[in-house]
Amino acid sequence: MGDLLQAWWREVVAVTKVFNWEQPWAEHHQPDHLPADAHGRRGMLLLHGYNCNRGLWNSWMPRLRRLNVPHMALTLEPAFGSIDAYAADIDRAMRTLQQLTGVPPLIVAHSMGGLSARAWWRSQGHPQDRIHHILSLGTPHHGTLLARLGTTMNARQMRGDSEWLNQLAREEPPVLGQHFDCLYGHCDQVVFPAETAVLPGSRVLHLPARGHLQLMFEPQAFDRAISLLNAD
Repeated sequence: MGDLLQAWWREVVAVTKVFNWEQPWAEHHQPDHLPADAHGRRGMLLLHGYNCNRGLWNSWMPRLRRLNVPHMALTLEPAFGSIDAYAADIDRAMRTLQQLTGVPPLIVAHSMGGLSARAWWRSQGHPQDRIHHILSLGTPHHGTLLARLGTTMNARQMRGDSEWLNQLAREEPPVLGQHFDCLYGHCDQVVFPAETAVLPGSRVLHLPARGHLQLMFEPQAFDRAISLLNAD
């Protein structure tokens, strides 16, 4: 009960900040950072989740800019269309970052964004030279029970028994998890059961007493992203 109470008040703060300010009023407040001298420094692509936009990453982007990390944050559209529809925009951003830096980018994805990353990689045939690694934060890799209440196409795709998820898994290489770090919390009120946020073979970071949106505001999430950015 103590963990649930802690998760509740943290999530109230995060939800109020994101949905009352960052996304409706400050979606483009923080620009992408594509410095001319970026060659040789790995870039980062930031992908938001369901019913969100790039404003979700407003707390990350100034910190990345201070570290001079090349990065882009997308608003995935159409908001309630198929997850597969986001692949083209993700591919353009990935190519932009790789052409700028000369090295494959890191993807950091919250919630549905992690499925968008998987769908993009599938659309490219899972090439090893197009991606460095993927850090997923509370992604329903195996679906979530909450999606049964959703009626939009991408919500239906996130149901645990959806044919879209099953087909995605069938068409992925057995070693897919080795390309992921999966961060999750057992108090996630959106992705549950909590273990659905973990891919077999991935490196796992569990954060106790954290709700769904709060996962991306945790210092451990940003620190893990920077660690992956600098890893060989």
